[in-house]
Amino acid sequence: MAPVFIWCLVFWAYAYVSIVWAQNVSFALAWRSRTIQTIGLVATLSYAMRDKESALKYMELLLAANVFATTLTLLLTPVSSWGTERMGAATGINSNTLAMRASYSATFALFLSLYRKRPLFFLAIIPLVIAVLLSGSRKGILSLAAIPALYLLLRDRGFKMVRNVVIVGIMLFAMYQILRSVPVVYEALGRRVERLVQYMTGEGAGGYSELERQFYREYAYTMWLQKPVFGWGLNQFAAQMQAIGYSHVAYSHNNYCELLACLGLVGFVLYYAYLICMGIRLVKYRHTGNELVPLAIAMLVVMAINDYGMVSFREIDTWIYLTFLSSVLLQLSKDGSE
Repeated sequence: MAPVFIWCLVFWAYAYVSIVWAQNVSFALAWRSRTIQTIGLVATLSYAMRDKESALKYMELLLAANVFATTLTLLLTPVSSWGTERMGAATGINSNTLAMRASYSATFALFLSLYRKRPLFFLAIIPLVIAVLLSGSRKGILSLAAIPALYLLLRDRGFKMVRNVVIVGIMLFAMYQILRSVPVVYEALGRRVERLVQYMTGEGAGGYSELERQFYREYAYTMWLQKPVFGWGLNQFAAQMQAIGYSHVAYSHNNYCELLACLGLVGFVLYYAYLICMGIRLVKYRHTGNELVPLAIAMLVVMAINDYGMVSFREIDTWIYLTFLSSVLLQLSKDGSE
């Protein structure tokens, strides 16, 4: 069995053992269908991506699927809703999910265009970027900007690295201008980014979303202090929101706080120890010449940053990406690059 599959089994086994001490069992079991899908996908993909070419084929397949789904969403979205509501809302799709998938797929398109030397892959980026900009997702725009930028900075050395720094600078400046200057994009996303920056720098009170997330984080931290080792049980943060009569029953919107509050230090270490080990090994492989390594490092770093604003361990997409990253490491180990 692949290491990522074993890790997945151990983590989710502990998560469901926590039902024993969970106060609300129905909340703890709410993710069971998604968990079964996750384990099945990790098992299938970890078996399928056994070499570099199979991993690249998977990347192409994922890109094609997301380009099709994103383009279809754009076509089905009434033009009247562009800029007035977040992309995906009019078609019943979660805007953050849409944006995150599009941003990762845009990075895959950039990688494949450079690796396969086929500029046609660049065309796939167009609908993906449009979807992210109109989604209103701050995590989506962060991923769209940060993963390609970090990948390009890590990809080359010497003059090529300087060239990439210039390219990254131009990309970020262009994205900034689009956010501020295009009315449709500003209404959907630019205004939300401005509020977030003002809140983080202390120049503004922040919008309702920022204040609510702060409340979630603080409450989750308080829960962890009460039961620091094993936590309250799977999905018990949302159960606590219901128990106190809070108007918006949801998860804590922070992966670190959610893991600590619900699964304690044990669950936190089970989840992040594997990711830390994976990151350390990827850094060791950075100068081996394998083109997938800088991409894997960029993805892992940005995923860790995004975890501050989302509960990622419950998302199937997260486990798909982590299986891909683990397969890259497995291939490097087999090649004897370490």
